[in-house]
Amino acid sequence: MTTTNPRRQCERLWAANKYLVLSHSNKIYLEIRNYLKNEEVSLDQVQAYIDQALALPENPGQVVNAFQHIWGYFKKKATASEKEKFMAQLDSYAAGQIPQHSLVESVKELLSKYPNRYLEESTLINGVQMRLWHQELIAKLPRQQLLGQHRECCALRGKGWQRKHATVNYVFDYSPYRLFKYHELIMQEMTKRGYRVSPEWLDKEYRASRCQPMISLKWRSYQPSFILSTIPPIYRNVWIISSKKESSSKGGKRCIYLSG
Repeated sequence: MTTTNPRRQCERLWAANKYLVLSHSNKIYLEIRNYLKNEEVSLDQVQAYIDQALALPENPGQVVNAFQHIWGYFKKKATASEKEKFMAQLDSYAAGQIPQHSLVESVKELLSKYPNRYLEESTLINGVQMRLWHQELIAKLPRQQLLGQHRECCALRGKGWQRKHATVNYVFDYSPYRLFKYHELIMQEMTKRGYRVSPEWLDKEYRASRCQPMISLKWRSYQPSFILSTIPPIYRNVWIISSKKESSSKGGKRCIYLSG
């Protein structure tokens, strides 16, 4: 049931994004908690705080802190071996040996055995499906989608490079510098709207802390005839790398798909 009560809306938004924010910034996490103690609160202000946090680059220390908080929901139920495994994964992530995604999958595995609705609705655990919007739509994206594109580009440029993904796998068939140029458009739009972009991402060689520079990456050779076979022309929003494009609509939404 949809509520129009501002405080209830803010609380629901915060409940869903609490650990996602904590994984980026403990400072902003505390600022939101303090803000929600006010007599009057605004959904837009809470969303602005969340957007501010999500615009920050991945910080391993913050991520570990967030997942340690999440572990608190399992510590009285999980076995000793499950605890040992989870803590070992936190250490591996902190050492740069595994991606954040592995921690998310571990939590999902625990949730299958020890269900918890609060965690199951957390955007840190079950975030929005990754996708890249067509470059001509960037200026029209709502702030949440725009900042989401920034996060996804950071992930793809970093430890997510060459990790299989149902909706963005096609990116890895091209030079990583093409991904950078797309990300550059996202960051330019963020700057126009007054968002601060961490300067390291403006360097085309930067991928993330503890990642080798972009020049070290490998990718499959670009083949023009390869486009349609790698990206099925289904109705969904995708990043068009080819020179030709078509737009269509379905369900009231503008959708873009590849044209050879």
